[in-house]
Amino acid sequence: MLSLFQNLFGLALGPLIAGFLSDAWSLERALMTVPVFSLLAATALLIAARTYEADLQRAGETAEEDAQAEPASPPRQALA
Repeated sequence: MLSLFQNLFGLALGPLIAGFLSDAWSLERALMTVPVFSLLAATALLIAARTYEADLQRAGETAEEDAQAEPASPPRQALA
């Protein structure tokens, strides 16, 4: 999943966004602006890292509740 999103958004959309910015502004200004997206991504990562442990614990509790709530499946009959 990580590689998919890195390639889809980073390698595919990155040059496209840089091209649009260079058309709207100059190439130099576009290339100075693009690294701001890296800072935004790092900020989002730091915010997500603060809640990771709580989210992981909550996801485990939800999985346990789902497993307890599921009715037992009836035994399968053998085919003759």
